[in-house]
Amino acid sequence: MRFNVASIAAPATYSSYSGLGRLRNIWPAVLLFVCMLFPPEVAFYAGPLRLGVYRMCLMALSPIIIFGIINGRYKPHILDLAVILIAMWLPLSFAMNYDWLVGLEAGGSQSLDMLLSYFIARVTIRTLADFRNFLICIFPAIMFVGLLLAMESLSGQLFVRETAQSIFGGTGDVGNRLRAEFREGFLRAYSVFTHPIHAGLFLSSFISLYFMNFRGGQWRYSGFLVGILGFFSLSSAALLGIAANFAILFYDWLQQRVKDLNWALFLTTTAILIATVQFFSQNGVVPVIYRYLTFNAQTGYYRTLIWQYAGSEALAHPWFGIGYEEYTRPEWMGRASIDAHYLFMATSYGFVPAFAYFLVSIIVIILLGRCASHSLTSVSRRAFLGLAASLSVIVILMFTVTFWGAMLSWFNFTLGIGVALTTWSANLSDGKKVVRTGLTKTPSA
Repeated sequence: MRFNVASIAAPATYSSYSGLGRLRNIWPAVLLFVCMLFPPEVAFYAGPLRLGVYRMCLMALSPIIIFGIINGRYKPHILDLAVILIAMWLPLSFAMNYDWLVGLEAGGSQSLDMLLSYFIARVTIRTLADFRNFLICIFPAIMFVGLLLAMESLSGQLFVRETAQSIFGGTGDVGNRLRAEFREGFLRAYSVFTHPIHAGLFLSSFISLYFMNFRGGQWRYSGFLVGILGFFSLSSAALLGIAANFAILFYDWLQQRVKDLNWALFLTTTAILIATVQFFSQNGVVPVIYRYLTFNAQTGYYRTLIWQYAGSEALAHPWFGIGYEEYTRPEWMGRASIDAHYLFMATSYGFVPAFAYFLVSIIVIILLGRCASHSLTSVSRRAFLGLAASLSVIVILMFTVTFWGAMLSWFNFTLGIGVALTTWSANLSDGKKVVRTGLTKTPSA
């Protein structure tokens, strides 16, 4: 029996724009993104609060959130409440370890970054068309910082942030210390980022985003170029990010051509592999990654010790962590840095925000995957899958690196995009008219 079902009409917000018209709905997101790419040295102070360019932009754009809610560009989601609760826990944990003044100053600034980054994305990038326009508009910026990364590495000079420090002074934190480190004959470059690892992960995250969101070669393969530039961070995490994005893209290509392959099989096999390594290797998954998938095995061993000692400290202070205090460790280990974001959160703030933050990320990825499987057009499917792939790689690698500053705001912004895109059912057809006939569905251009 053949029958026609009412088609899905394209809302006005899905209208196609070109040139400057692309900025019509997304200019706040583009402006914020560009501000995230200023060197950390470019900052101003308001009393004890340090205001980087991205943070000043967040504060200036905060009314956009209210206007977006009033104008109907926002649909509430349970994950919004989860993000708010995580943000509230940060100043609470500092207040429990010190006092409320410290809690509001230290934890409050981080909460502000998280909430504003997340909710600005929620109200500005609502449709897949918005997201594609966003990717097109930001490409010159990411290409520019990627080329700076390559130029630093090949020239052997960290000229970007050294110039910024000569003008604005140091950042006053860990990002102030620039290390001229050579690996495989190349300088480990920073470009505008607080750390080379951030540079590499940031650039590699765009591989899947561009390839899956565009059909034309001009934009589709531009993410490859940007991602490859991440190599010049000379970071193991960046190389893993590049390799993982390519692997996901290859598997998606393969499973569309081999009948019995699907994403459920891929995820199940991956989970079994991880579980096998965890239970049958000597020390578990993390040491295996550090031992065999890093440039420097000695650095990898040091990171396994971080998990051992910082993890013990987190278990000893499960509710509110230890705040600014250093975790107990042998004196010869030196600095007390924690190169794993979720472990850092558990140690500093407690297990509740760390686990909740990880869970929110996983749920966003699951929601994107569900939307991909329910999409009515291949274009929609690929867009959801591309964002899910990019987020998945970042979330996994956050077990090997800690985010802060603009990089952390970018991750929160990306989570906001993921939630925003999954809350509008019209995105399942990418705003295109869809006619179903019998058990088939045919998208109309």
